[in-house]
Amino acid sequence: AITAAGISLYRVVLPVFLVALVVSAVGLVFTTEIVPRGQTTANEIYDHEIKERPRISGSSRRDLSYLGADGRFFLIRRFDGKKGRMDDVVVQQFSGGTLVHRLDAEYAEWTGDRWEFHNGFLREFGSHGPPHVEPFTQRAFAEIVERPEDFLRTVKESDEMTFRELSEHITRTAASGGDITRLLVDRHARYSFPLASFIVALLGAPLTGAIRRGGHAVGFGIALLVGFLYYILLQTGETFGYNGTLPPLLAAWLPNLVFLVIGCTALWKTRK
Repeated sequence: AITAAGISLYRVVLPVFLVALVVSAVGLVFTTEIVPRGQTTANEIYDHEIKERPRISGSSRRDLSYLGADGRFFLIRRFDGKKGRMDDVVVQQFSGGTLVHRLDAEYAEWTGDRWEFHNGFLREFGSHGPPHVEPFTQRAFAEIVERPEDFLRTVKESDEMTFRELSEHITRTAASGGDITRLLVDRHARYSFPLASFIVALLGAPLTGAIRRGGHAVGFGIALLVGFLYYILLQTGETFGYNGTLPPLLAAWLPNLVFLVIGCTALWKTRK
């Protein structure tokens, strides 16, 4: 009736597009901040309340591994956060995926502003020849900025990290020479997935205008079909991104790009 009165289709669907943009913006906040925190809580309930697995408590850890800043990777046999002490500690530092320094110490103690390592060796690896080995009895390294409380933090999965935490984890993993392909796909998906609300609305506008028979039943069926196809493309893009077939950016945005092209083409060809 509206289009029969001479009102342009663009003017009719404009409020729908505006609402879809608002929904996408709200979804962006959810995927980057709220959902990861909720996922952490859900996993804790599942592990400790349903599966009745013991909680990690206290300030002591054994066989601790920790990914630090500037490409450092810590391997600690025993850690006492209350005393600020590491025993049998190895600190490996990578640059561009290559090991450049290795620190071995009998123990290390936190003095309040830095770690002091005792009875160990510092190895420096060059591009040619054997590594340079420097023994020491007591030595502090100002570049090691990790504090005792950092080693007591629970390691999260990528879906439990906020956008800032995920970005920091990617930076540390890349500095240590780790594979960040999967993490990059997950980070790009934090932006691409909420925009699906607007993309699907863009695709749905010309489809609803083209429906002449069937009413709500046909519209509901088309909605299910579009959602199913979007999900298939989403899983396909993520799979290709995880195994390196597609760049992480393209893999995360593949469903939106495909549906955006289809939606814009259909809207342009629809009678206005």
